[in-house]
Amino acid sequence: MVFDNLKNRGVLYGDGIFETMRVGPDGVWEMNAHIERLKKSSEFFGFSTLANKAISEVRSLKTEDVCLVRLTILRDGIEEGLLPGGEGGIFWNQRSMPNIGAPQLIGLNGLYVPGHKLHEFKTTSYMRSIHCKRTALGLGFSDGVMLSAEGLVGEASTSNVWAVFDDYVVTPNISGILPGIVRAAIISRNLGGLRIEERALLIEELLDAREIGLSSVGIGVVAADSFHYQGRTITLDSRWSNNVARELFCDG
Repeated sequence: MVFDNLKNRGVLYGDGIFETMRVGPDGVWEMNAHIERLKKSSEFFGFSTLANKAISEVRSLKTEDVCLVRLTILRDGIEEGLLPGGEGGIFWNQRSMPNIGAPQLIGLNGLYVPGHKLHEFKTTSYMRSIHCKRTALGLGFSDGVMLSAEGLVGEASTSNVWAVFDDYVVTPNISGILPGIVRAAIISRNLGGLRIEERALLIEELLDAREIGLSSVGIGVVAADSFHYQGRTITLDSRWSNNVARELFCDG
């Protein structure tokens, strides 16, 4: 039997928040949006003191090459009434930009819960996303699209979803899904040349889409190769996602 003195709250309880940012010589892409989301998360979960310290570093953050930088904040100190284990602090991690191919997606029932407030924040409690990804991989697909019991479309394991039709695009409204920074940039700039609707999206509609895009800071915008659900597979286009990807970043 092995005993240790592990007290890190991130490991013990997932008691932390984080931001993954695209950073380059010009600083953090969409820095103000990241800071605002970090502030919102820190106020909701009670990390304001550490977050304020981290934000000052985010403002001056630059890297030689464009890469991804993850800022993780774990609760520091034991608050009365909380579960034991008090080691926390501010942690930074840097990695290269990934090269993402066109994913093959599968719809997964029951993983999306509309209105679940905690899923609207980037927390270190990431087991739902890991379960989504592992389930999809186990079935022979690249990633899963989380669906509610009522057939509403949520998000993929780590990205927002876009359903592209002939003359408009639908992305699920923020109700139990993460308000992605890339998602907000696409909407505010009206990228891609089609009308964008934020609303509830049904699986039946998704199966009629000509294209399904995924977006996040980590992957940018990527078009899915195909989508599978309950014995039906659709092959997808990529024009809208490719156009948005070209318009989105100016830092290489």
